[in-house]
This record gives sequence, structure tokens and C-alpha cells, in this order.
Amino acid sequence: IIVVNGQLQQYGGTSLASPLFVGSWARIQSANHARLGFPASWIYSHGAQNTPAFHDVTSGSNGGYSATTGWDYTTGFGSFDVAATALLTQSAVIISASPATVFQGESVTFTATVTGNSPTGTVQFQVNGANFGSPVQLINGVATLTTTLLTVVGSDSITAIYSGDANNAGSTTMTAFNETVAALPDNDIPVLPQWGILLLGSGLLLIGSFARSARSARSARC
Repeated sequence: IIVVNGQLQQYGGTSLASPLFVGSWARIQSANHARLGFPASWIYSHGAQNTPAFHDVTSGSNGGYSATTGWDYTTGFGSFDVAATALLTQSAVIISASPATVFQGESVTFTATVTGNSPTGTVQFQVNGANFGSPVQLINGVATLTTTLLTVVGSDSITAIYSGDANNAGSTTMTAFNETVAALPDNDIPVLPQWGILLLGSGLLLIGSFARSARSARSARC
């Protein structure tokens, strides 16, 4: 329904629907820095998921086909909601680390979880705002990076940047993860592995045996 010369009139057809849709998709692309791909792939990938981006039209006819529940030849997935679709194209990055506190040079694993429409692509981890390592490929929406390069005592701000893909706009961690790096204790003594303990024990037994033999020899001379 549109207003023509002050009167409500009803129009339809491709000549109206096409420019309306193209204009709407252009706005969504602009909001996502033109990272989204051809719209048909997005629509048919996510339109059938009963998302709020589409309002199902269940009645009416174009003379050849009638609207029904779900997808139909008359109305497709339904009317298009620009604001809801724009939200669906957004992604979010949540960052975590294990352990949360490490000693200098100790191994720590950063994990970035990306939410969205089955996100693919890469994640660039950052430490205190600077890129840390190379971009990491997402696997099932998760990227991990294990490092021993945190050597400066203090608190580091860990964030991540998601590259985006054809169905998701790129995004940055909203809340940073604070990783604490503690100084090594002054009396830090490395723990021997099991084989080292056995070797040390054998050596001590051997030294003890030599000492007993030496005492026995001295006693015999006396």
C-alpha cells in the first residue's frame, strides 16, 4: 500500500519488489562493510530457519499460485525485515584463556569463540592492542592459540578480531580477557622427570657402595 496524490493505492510486482529489496540489501551490506556475498545464498541458507528476518505470508494468491505456510512460489519465505536481517548478519567474539594466571614463559592457551551464522574465516589474536602471532583458522566456530611468549610480569589485555565471511560481518571482542603474568619464584627448583629421579637414586646408591667398600678396605689394612 502506497500513497499516490494523497490516496492509498495498492501496487505490486517485480518492478516494485526488486528496487525495494536491492536498496535494503545495499543498506545491510553497507552496515557490514560490504563483507557479505550474493544475497540469494544467504536467503536460502538462513531463510528456512524460521528466523525473525522473514515474516511468513500464509494467505493470498497471484492467480497461478497461492501462499501457504513456509516457502511457496507466491511469497517465497515471506516479507523481508531489514533491521532483523541486519542483526542476523552480525557476529560476536568471546575470548578466554587457560590458565588465567601464568608464570613468565609458562604455556597458556587463548580461545576465541565466534557466534553467528556458522562462521568461517580467521581470528587475529591481540595482546594489549597489538597483533599476536598469525591469524588462526576457525574450526566449528572456535580458534585457539597456545603460546609461551608472555614473559613480561603484569596484566595483559587479550582480544581478538574476526575476519568475517560471506554470511557474517567481521567483529572484535567487546570485553577483553585479562591474563596475569607472575614472576618466577626466587627458589624455583625444576622438578625432575621420573627417569631423572631414578638416575639420581642409582647414583647415590653407587656412591654409598663405594664409600662402604673404602671403609672396609681401611679396616682390613688396620
